[in-house]
Amino acid sequence: MIYIFINMNQKYLNIAKHLNNVAINEKSKEKDQPKVNLIVDVLRKIWFIVVLSFIILSFLLLIIDKKFIASNKSFFLVIELTIFFVLLVDFFLWTFTYPYRKNGKLISMIIFPFTFTGILLVSSFVPSIWILEAFIENKDINVESQNNKVPKTFEISQVLSFLRSLVFLRVGRVLMLLQVFEPFKILYRAFKNEKKILISLFVFIIILILIFSLIIYSVETIGENANPNIKNYWDAIYFTTISMTTIGYGDISPVTTNGKIIIVIISIIGIALFAIPSGVIAGAFLAEIQKKINNQNNNEEENFFKKLNPLEKVKFIFFYQDEPKNQKPNQNINNDKNARPKNK
Repeated sequence: MIYIFINMNQKYLNIAKHLNNVAINEKSKEKDQPKVNLIVDVLRKIWFIVVLSFIILSFLLLIIDKKFIASNKSFFLVIELTIFFVLLVDFFLWTFTYPYRKNGKLISMIIFPFTFTGILLVSSFVPSIWILEAFIENKDINVESQNNKVPKTFEISQVLSFLRSLVFLRVGRVLMLLQVFEPFKILYRAFKNEKKILISLFVFIIILILIFSLIIYSVETIGENANPNIKNYWDAIYFTTISMTTIGYGDISPVTTNGKIIIVIISIIGIALFAIPSGVIAGAFLAEIQKKINNQNNNEEENFFKKLNPLEKVKFIFFYQDEPKNQKPNQNINNDKNARPKNK
């Protein structure tokens, strides 16, 4: 039994290793297996192009006229099903290879959908669930309320339309794909390094919005001068959010004196609060760029040092450590014969 488990685990590792390279678009580095490396590299590039192309296609479908889509419903249904299938396979690839990336047990696959990456991947294929609308004949379901007197109409089509509007969540998957390019990789690492601070700020902002929404809802809906544009708590949340971000569309405005005072306070807090994440991200981004430059300089020095013969290595260690970094040591060692080495 133990032998079978070990054998199965070894087979999983061999398969997961190659599928992981395809899923995360990482170059295969198998020793003495050039054919395997070539096949994996070709597959990862193809999969990268396929996933990115279908996500971009899903965005382009939003600008097509709805009447044209309705007249060619079967064609666009096939496209949406293909997009859904590709993104679902992409999710399962990441899930299957998760234990390999984390050196964990196979059962850890269950945890993956609840990780940050897993949530991004799930949110990428969820919008395509709206295609179920094409297979549902009866779209209206009557649901009795708790008192069994007032019937409520629940339209499945509205829910599916809402899911379709979540297509913007696929931007997260696009950013994951663009990590193959160095600038996006640096930006991703900057977000990753500061994720605790950013998440804490985001939670704090949400709490402030909910609290101020309660205050706005209280002062703007009570009394004779009640605000006609704030009819429920959701309207208060919407109004508080656009006020805190200093957008102010103008569709809702405070009518009470207390409401106006609170909006001034909210706007001042918003100006101060929303400047923090941009500063944190900019600082982390610059730190990553500096780290990359330092690593490049260190690699250049290491490669140069390896090429020196033993005598040149001794001269470099003892006499040329204080040379300016923008001046190559080999110019002094090989070409500048008249220069006097600096004694320490």
